[in-house]
Amino acid sequence: MSTPKPAPARADLDESSSDVQRNDGPNFFAGAQGFNIGNQVNVNAESSHVTINVTNISGGSDNILSKLNPIPDASHTRNLNSSPPDSRCLPGTRIRILKEIKAWVDSGIVFARDDTPTHVLWLHGYVGCGKSAIAQAIAETFAKKKRLAASYFFYRGSGERSRSARVAQTLARQLIATVPGTKTFVKGVLKEDEGGESGGTLPRSELSNQVERLFLEPYASALRNPARRAQALVKGPFLTVIDGLDECEDKREVSGFIERIIGFFRDNPRTPLRFLISSRVEEHIQTYLGDPQAKGVYVLDLPEHTTDEDVASVVEETFKDSAKRDWVVRAYGEGWPTPEDRKKLVQRANKSLIVISTLLKFILTPTDDGLTPKSRLSLALDLELGLDGLYASILSRSENRPHFHLVVSTIALVQGALSIDQLTELLHLESGDVINVLVNLCSIFHVPGDDRTPVTPFHSSLREFLTTEERSGPALFVPPSHHRLLAYRFFEHMGSAHGGGGTYANYFLNHWDTFVGLHRDDHRELRKELRDLVTHFLSLDPPAGATSPPGASAPSKSFPSTKRPYSASAIISTYGQLDVYWLTHIAWKGSPSVGEFVASFLGMRESTMAWARATSVVDSIDDMLGLLSPEPGPTSHTEELEATFRRHGESDTVPGGNLSLLSTKNVAIGVLRACVSYLFVHHHHPSTLRIVFLPFIPLSSPDGGASDDPDLAGYAFWAFSRHLRLAIEQSADLFAEERDMLSGDGGRPRTGGGPNSRERPRDGEQDVFNFLKMQSRVSSEQV
Repeated sequence: MSTPKPAPARADLDESSSDVQRNDGPNFFAGAQGFNIGNQVNVNAESSHVTINVTNISGGSDNILSKLNPIPDASHTRNLNSSPPDSRCLPGTRIRILKEIKAWVDSGIVFARDDTPTHVLWLHGYVGCGKSAIAQAIAETFAKKKRLAASYFFYRGSGERSRSARVAQTLARQLIATVPGTKTFVKGVLKEDEGGESGGTLPRSELSNQVERLFLEPYASALRNPARRAQALVKGPFLTVIDGLDECEDKREVSGFIERIIGFFRDNPRTPLRFLISSRVEEHIQTYLGDPQAKGVYVLDLPEHTTDEDVASVVEETFKDSAKRDWVVRAYGEGWPTPEDRKKLVQRANKSLIVISTLLKFILTPTDDGLTPKSRLSLALDLELGLDGLYASILSRSENRPHFHLVVSTIALVQGALSIDQLTELLHLESGDVINVLVNLCSIFHVPGDDRTPVTPFHSSLREFLTTEERSGPALFVPPSHHRLLAYRFFEHMGSAHGGGGTYANYFLNHWDTFVGLHRDDHRELRKELRDLVTHFLSLDPPAGATSPPGASAPSKSFPSTKRPYSASAIISTYGQLDVYWLTHIAWKGSPSVGEFVASFLGMRESTMAWARATSVVDSIDDMLGLLSPEPGPTSHTEELEATFRRHGESDTVPGGNLSLLSTKNVAIGVLRACVSYLFVHHHHPSTLRIVFLPFIPLSSPDGGASDDPDLAGYAFWAFSRHLRLAIEQSADLFAEERDMLSGDGGRPRTGGGPNSRERPRDGEQDVFNFLKMQSRVSSEQV
C-alpha cells in the first residue's frame, strides 16, 4: 500500500462551534460585499430519501492553491547548512563555465535561426566535480534578474526531496510567484482535477503528467498573452534549474519526466523557457539527454571544463578567508601554506572540487584531538589519493569513540535530517554522547552550533561511501539492517514534540518499507519480522485507564475500555475483523490507504497523533501481509496474521494480550455497531437535518455523533452482513445488555434455557434483531 501522508485536519461543525453563526431571514446579506461562501448545501427532502447537493466554494480566491503541497527546502533559497547540498562557487572560480551557461540561457528562442532551438542543457559529471555549486550560482543569478521560473535541488536519502511525488507541486508554486499570469491556469487545473470522477488524482499521477499540467502548460498559456510575450522577448527566456536529478530514487519517473519535457518543446519550439539539468551520467538519464540524435538538448561535460586553475583558486580563496576568521591561521603568516604545499593539495584533488573542499575542511576545522592546522596539513598531504581514502581516514579518527557506529549509521541512513536533540531522543543517548562522536567529523558533516539545527553530510557521496561495503570496508560499513532500528525508534517517539505533524510517522514507514524490502522473497523471515513488529506495537500500549491522546475516539460505547480504540491491540483487532479486500479491490480508486481507513473507522481525527499511530500500525502490517499473500481474499490478511503467530510460538506470550483478540466478541460488537452508525448520517441537534443514505429509518451513531464519510458508508453497506454473521457466530449473548434493557426485566434470566442455551444461533439472531431495534429509536419527527 502507498505510504500515508499527513492530511489536514477536518473540522466538525455543530451548534456548539464558536465559528458557526446562525442567522435566518432575507436581510442576512444586506449591505455585505466582498465575501465568500464556504460550503453550500442544497437539500431536497420531498420523501424519506434525502438528496444532497454540496458545493464547496472557496473561502478565499486562493484557497484552491492550498491543494499544492510544495517542499519548502528544495529550492535555491533553502538553508544550505541544514538542507544540502552545501555547495557554492567561490569568488573567481568557474568563470568560464558560468559564462557559457549564462550565454546559452540568454540566447534567443522566438527568433532563433535554428528550427529547433535548444531548451534543455544537461550538465553532467562525476561525484564532487561541482555540479551543484554551478546550479546554485546560475539559479541565484537569474533569480536576481527575475527570470528564474523555478528551481529544485534533489538530495539522496533526504526523504521527500529524493522522491518525485511533490516535485511538480514545488515547481508550480514557485512559478506562480515568478510569473503571476500562470496563477489562473494552475488554479484551473486544480479545480478540474478536484471536480473529476475520481477527484484529486493529479497528485498521485506520474511526474511527467504533473509537470506538464501544473508547470509547462500554465507557463505556455500565460505567455500567449501578447503583453507577457513581449515582456519575455525583452527580458529573455525564463530558466528552470533541476539539480541532482540522478539523486531522485524514482528512476522510471525521472525518465518519463525528461521524455515529456523534450516532447513538449519539440511540439512548442518557440516557448521562451529553458531547463538546466545537472546530474551524474546514469543510464536512465543518458538514454534521453545524451542521445546524439536528440534535438533541443545542449550537453556540457563539466570535468572537461574543470582545470587545476579552478582547484587552485578554491585553495587560495579558502586559506585567505580562514586567515580573516582564525587567529591561529593568521599567526602563521601569509606564507602558509607554502606554494609547494598548495600545489600538492591541488594535485591531491585531481580536479575534484569535493575532494579539495573536504581536504580544506579537514585542515582548517577545529577539533578536540590536539592537532593544529599545520599538523593536519601534513596529514592531508600524506593521505591516499581519492575521496574514499579521505573519508576513511577522517572517520577512523573517531571510530573508537562510544556510540560512533550508532550515531554515524543513523545520520547516514535517516530519511531526513535530524538535530542533535532529535538524535539524542531517538538513540536514547545524552547530547554529550552525540557531540563527542561528531566533534572531530566537522570536515565531512555540518555540525551546527546548537542542538536544534539538523546535522547533515556535506555531500551525498559520504552516504554512498558508508552504505557501500566494497568502498567503506567492514569497519565503517553501515548495514541496511539499521533501518529496522530506526523504524522501531521512530514509532516509539511518534508522539514526542519532535515527531509531530506526521513527520516521525512518515519516517517510520519509509524505514520499515526499506527494511522489509531486504526480505521480500523470504517468507520465513517476513513472518518472523511480522511477529516481532506486532509484539513491539503491543508492548508500547499505554496501561489500562490511561488518558486518550489527542485525536483518539472515545472508548465508551463502540469498544469496551479494555480495548482502547487508540491502543495497538484495538487497532490490530479491528484491522483483523475488517474486509480489507473491499478497500483494495472494490472501493473507488481515490480511497485512502488501509491504515487511513482503519483510523477513520475507529473515529480518529486526521493530523493527530492517534491518527498517525493507527495508520502506521496498520499500513506496516498490511504491506507485509501483502508480500505474504500476493492475491488476498476477504479473510486472507486475518488468516495470515494468526498463522504467523501460531508458527512462532504461543500467542499469549505477546505483551498486551494474545492475538486471539482478532476474533473476540468485544471486537465483533464494536465493528458491528460502527457499521450500523456509518450506514447513516444523523445528528441529535434538533436544528440539524437528518440525512439517510439508504431508504431506511434514521439510526443514531453509538457515540451520538454523525458520519458523512462515503468510504465508511460504502464499506458498511458492503460488509454489514459479514459483521452481522461474525457477531452471531462468536457469541449468542453479545447483546445481552441491550436485550435486558429492551425486555425491561432488569437482567432476568431467560426461561427454558440451560447452560448452553445462549450458544444457540437462534438466540444470537434474536439478540442482534433486538440490538438493531433498540438502536433505531424512531420518532414521528425523525420519520
